[in-house]
Amino acid sequence: MDERKIQINQGIKFVDDQLPKLRQRVNTRQAQLQKFRQQHNLLDPELKAKELSDLEFSLKARYIDLQVSTREVMSLYSVLQRQLGLSAEDALASSDLSESPRYQNLLNQLQAIELEIAKQSALYSDENPIIQNLKTKQESLKPLLRQEAQSVLGDRFKSMDYQSSLSSPGALRLNLNQQYIQTANQLQVQKIKLAAVEQELNEVNKQIKQMPTLARQYMDLQREMNVATDSLNRFLQAQEKLQIDAAQQTIPWQLISPPSVDETAVWPKPARNISLGIIAGLLFGVGAAFLLERLDPVFHSVEELKEETQVPILGMIPWQKDLQLVEKVVRVNVSPMISSPGSPSTKSTKQTNRSSRSGYRSSGFLEAFRSFNTNIWLLGSDHPIRSLVISSATPGDGKTTTSLNLAQAAAAMGQKVLLVDADLRRPRVHHFFGLVNTQGLSNVIATGLSAEEAIQKVPQWDNLSILTAGSMPPDPIRLLTSRRMQELMDSWEQSSAYDLIIYDTPPLLSFADARIIASGTTGLILVLKLGKTDRSAFKHVLDDIKMAQAPLLGIVANSVSRNDYGGAGYYNYYNYSQARAS
Repeated sequence: MDERKIQINQGIKFVDDQLPKLRQRVNTRQAQLQKFRQQHNLLDPELKAKELSDLEFSLKARYIDLQVSTREVMSLYSVLQRQLGLSAEDALASSDLSESPRYQNLLNQLQAIELEIAKQSALYSDENPIIQNLKTKQESLKPLLRQEAQSVLGDRFKSMDYQSSLSSPGALRLNLNQQYIQTANQLQVQKIKLAAVEQELNEVNKQIKQMPTLARQYMDLQREMNVATDSLNRFLQAQEKLQIDAAQQTIPWQLISPPSVDETAVWPKPARNISLGIIAGLLFGVGAAFLLERLDPVFHSVEELKEETQVPILGMIPWQKDLQLVEKVVRVNVSPMISSPGSPSTKSTKQTNRSSRSGYRSSGFLEAFRSFNTNIWLLGSDHPIRSLVISSATPGDGKTTTSLNLAQAAAAMGQKVLLVDADLRRPRVHHFFGLVNTQGLSNVIATGLSAEEAIQKVPQWDNLSILTAGSMPPDPIRLLTSRRMQELMDSWEQSSAYDLIIYDTPPLLSFADARIIASGTTGLILVLKLGKTDRSAFKHVLDDIKMAQAPLLGIVANSVSRNDYGGAGYYNYYNYSQARAS
């Protein structure tokens, strides 16, 4: 133990010696990084590079706009210069002279004398005293006019081309002069802006070229600081661990009195152990049951389904071991065969109907669908339900079996039923009834085939018609959302040929087919299989239906146990009826 303490103390001393050097190293790297950031005004090289790139793009766009506007101003300047035949300085001088009252007064006098000379020249010769007198006045006014122009223009008078057309502009020429001067000033401003943007763009390009070098230096400094920081953290952790080990090596106890041995048994105590075992077993059992219930992903009872969904339960279908046997009972015993009174087959028909009624009453599975159909009829007491969609959350919940058995129950109860296989992805209705599927719903929508030609009658079922799915299309959604599909649904809804239209659709969790069709019907019925359908998946489907605002009529619970039907008495009743009928 002493050797171990010595080793720990040596480790602590080594760590204590290295920690100041590591802290100094970290502080040096931090100072270098901070100085680099301040010197180059740089916090993050990537962010700075993006800012420079955006600025370069903006400056280039501004530079191009200035070039375009400068060319436009230069073009206008050239046009005005050609029209006036003046430079910008001469145009400015002409504008200043036009605003001098004294100059304009002398100019008006000169023009009046020149006009008078022109009139008198028509009457007299140049040697006439009148003409000579007028020319004398003309020559005396010209120096005064030139002197006044020099007074107004100052130093500009020496460099300008002094002409009569310049000194006596008309109203139009004066306006052109003003526009010419403004264009010249605007051109100078544009050139200054263009030079400034070009200088700024060059500066940005220079910074962009420097960015790779700056980014490399920044990364080197950052990496060195990270290495120094990691080393410091490791030494601090090592110091803490060594200090803990040193504290653990210290003896924390001392002998106060010698130990004594008691002859009374301390352990085991059977009575206490049995009591604690029973209590612990009960607590563990309750906890395990609660945990299993919380972790169970499926529904197990109708009551549980009602509490968690708050949606009406329209039907409870009992668990049926052999569905093929039920199909045989339906086809043989529930065939609505009608004969005229007095015909030879009346007796056999009555016997068959009697057998049919007996067979129907003997099956709780079939009676569940009759009750389901009655609930649908009562649900539409105010507004009769003419059409509905049957779907499920996930595959294998029994939605197709529910659809065809509901159609058979409604037909047996006297309703004219049309069962439409709208599951264009995995059609199955035609298999149950033994029908061909060469022409169906997809062919009616896509090829313009008449619905009456595609609808098939089921043998021995006068009230039941079937429209199979037809050829499987590459894009079922496109067909179901087409105008032709909507027209078919509206025509069946308004027609008196059918009292109830049932659409068998794909599962809702994977496809939107059922929600699309449900928007054109009275409502949607969901099939849930107890002990199989996942809770989260079913609740997710309910949320999707609410979000799509599709009318949800209720839920059908499939594979219901005897307990949910009120015990064995329900089944005993049918067994008793079967025995009595036989």
